[in-house]
Amino acid sequence: MKIITWNVNGIKTLLQYHPWNVHKTYEAILDELGADITCVQETKITRAQTDTLLACMPAYDSFFSFYRRTPPKGIHGTAIFTKRSSLVPLRAEEGIGASLLPVDVQPADRIGGYPQSSEVDLTPAEMKDLDTEGRTTVVDCGLFVLINLYCPNTTNEDRLVFKNNFNAMVDRRVRSLIKAGRQVIVVGDLNISVSPLDSAESGLRPKDSEGNLESWIAHPPRRWLHDFVGPDGPMIDITRRLHPTRKKMFTCWETKIDARPSNYGTRLDYILITPSLLPWIRDADILPSIMGSDHCPVFVDFYDSITLPDRGEVDLWSEMNPGRIRGDGGEQQPPPPPASAARFYDEFSGRQKKISNFFGKKGEAPLPPPPPPPKPTTKTTKRDEPVASDSKLAPPPPPPSTTTSTVKKSTSVKGKEKAVVPPLPPPVPVPGEQQSISSFFKPPPKPAAPLKKKKKKSSTTTSSSTSTSKPEPSASAPQASTSTLSSSLPPPTTTQDDDPQPPFDPRDFLAPSGSAPEAAAAWSTLFTPKALPKCDGHDEPSKLWTVNKPGINKGRRFYLCSRPVGPGYDKGQAKLHVNKEWRCNFFEWETNVRRPASGEPPAKKQKT
Repeated sequence: MKIITWNVNGIKTLLQYHPWNVHKTYEAILDELGADITCVQETKITRAQTDTLLACMPAYDSFFSFYRRTPPKGIHGTAIFTKRSSLVPLRAEEGIGASLLPVDVQPADRIGGYPQSSEVDLTPAEMKDLDTEGRTTVVDCGLFVLINLYCPNTTNEDRLVFKNNFNAMVDRRVRSLIKAGRQVIVVGDLNISVSPLDSAESGLRPKDSEGNLESWIAHPPRRWLHDFVGPDGPMIDITRRLHPTRKKMFTCWETKIDARPSNYGTRLDYILITPSLLPWIRDADILPSIMGSDHCPVFVDFYDSITLPDRGEVDLWSEMNPGRIRGDGGEQQPPPPPASAARFYDEFSGRQKKISNFFGKKGEAPLPPPPPPPKPTTKTTKRDEPVASDSKLAPPPPPPSTTTSTVKKSTSVKGKEKAVVPPLPPPVPVPGEQQSISSFFKPPPKPAAPLKKKKKKSSTTTSSSTSTSKPEPSASAPQASTSTLSSSLPPPTTTQDDDPQPPFDPRDFLAPSGSAPEAAAAWSTLFTPKALPKCDGHDEPSKLWTVNKPGINKGRRFYLCSRPVGPGYDKGQAKLHVNKEWRCNFFEWETNVRRPASGEPPAKKQKT
């Protein structure tokens, strides 16, 4: 059996990262991880954002803890997914204390070990406030109690107090469960580096070196975790126990500075077990090759069976599923999960009506499907409708009349076929309506020569010749009316000595063939991206970044050294500890970098 813990940094965005974007469902992602129990932190969803793909997976049971403060936000949050073929939890709860338990839950359905107010020196209101951020999900797996945590981060003094109180609640809950005879596994993102070996920056400061542990654990959260997993503590850091001297075993990297390629990070994610579970452990390690978050998963693997001195061979499946019988032909129907499983939420179990139920009449039968469209071979005898047959097509109807009376008559009679108006022909493009780009890179065309003055003599001659000529006989009335109308208009006056107006030719706007390369080069220079400036520390091309932080510079782009960050990289600190192998402190706004001319090398930043 395998347990995986992973801070996913938003479970809804997980499907956007490779290789998870090739999977269509969250169940396929869990299958790909290959764990029997998957614990995630920072789900960053509310209950309203939970859908059936997460809550009602056929092969898994889901247990969530949401952010409960007002207004509800999609932040924090933890969840546990258990594979139904491997185990079905006996009990499940939300919160490190008892404040979130339903009022009607029976004592037999409680996991137990809840801290008392006097034990943690907190008021009931303060204890309840610690469970309103969705940071704890607990399940009873028979062999052990599994606690999934997302511990608070220390951002200011108030949050430091909140974090210390939360850690005190976790400590008391675990010790109470152990006192009650239960085995415990604590997993999750604890937001603490327990030793200098778990931080990439520890070796740069003498006071935080591995040989000066007291200075490192002077911070209260570090002191608590060091005592919690120390020789006299109730828990064992199983990953560090199996890899005691391994360096750079980090699980979290800062994405804003691209710290993962150089493994410049910290170890914040843990799997802690009680000492009695050590015989069951086969392996435990981190999975840094799995992408999709700023954290990587951590796993622990169990033996399928072990031999105990007082019990002989013990099967893990039987210990995880007390009272459940596995059939000879395979898995029997799993028992129902605890009542707090997400599949039993009102919105998924059918107890809550959907909005669509309120928009239908009571007892109304569903509408029948629409009839299929008629086949073209079906004949009809209805008046004024065309008839189609297999052997002979009906002649097309006569063109509709364009008179106003006919159109009004055909559209005013109800039930009769309306007049069919033929579609308008596509508009004819006007020559020269849109000029080509090359027309902007040539001198304007020369104006046409001015027309000469018209002579009165030729105008009189033309007019008299036109008036004496007889019109040709017309074949129809419309043509005759047209001839009469044209003869009544004054004829155009032309002379043989005038220069006729030349027709419009779009090719006049085209640039000569010899200037096309120059125009192409001009456009190429205009749209060519700026050459990357070289950094000062390594004389290497820099990397372009974009400001995403809200403020006046949001959306602006800038250049940084392209090398990854690493222990001792130059971040504007004293040059005493700078390691030139990593990123230098080069910075330049994109607007300050000019575009070089064709063939000119990029200019370096001028030092001031």
